[in-house]
Amino acid sequence: MFIPIVAMANNLSLSQIAVIFAVMRVPYVISFFTAEIADRYNKKLLIYVVLLFLSFLYTLLGFQEGFGVILTISFGIAMGLSILRPVISALVSDFTPMKDGGTVT
Repeated sequence: MFIPIVAMANNLSLSQIAVIFAVMRVPYVISFFTAEIADRYNKKLLIYVVLLFLSFLYTLLGFQEGFGVILTISFGIAMGLSILRPVISALVSDFTPMKDGGTVT
């Protein structure tokens, strides 16, 4: 990921980088609730929206220097990825033939 590179370029300490990585793991804990989003909405549209959101955040990350801003953007990136993962798994399951149902995902 680019976040350690951005953090090192902005002279953040190793403890601040560790905090960023810890905050990035929080959305994966709540991904049980975001998995329900994949069932309620159009999966392809949701993938497009989340990828657009992630593209914006990665672009924004390149222009930031403060620890708080990098921390917030990192949390947003992790949140987007935690939403994207179950959506992609559900989409793959939808397109998998019934005979291959338990072997793909």
